[in-house]
Amino acid sequence: MFPPSLSVLYYTRNNKQCKNTYFSLINTNLIIASVAGKLYESTQSYMSALIMLLVLILAGVVVFFGIRRPKAG
Repeated sequence: MFPPSLSVLYYTRNNKQCKNTYFSLINTNLIIASVAGKLYESTQSYMSALIMLLVLILAGVVVFFGIRRPKAG
């Protein structure tokens, strides 16, 4: 297990309600950072990593606006 994952487990030890959310966010951040690092190492430029992050941001915006709230009543 990675140290950030351990810190999340320690932080959420008393707050069982948010444990799964924090744990998945930290691990997703680690995965994205490792992919961005591999892109930088292969191209020796931050441009490919920035483009990847922009694509992920745009995908997140599309998903955010694609989820509809349930209608009341």
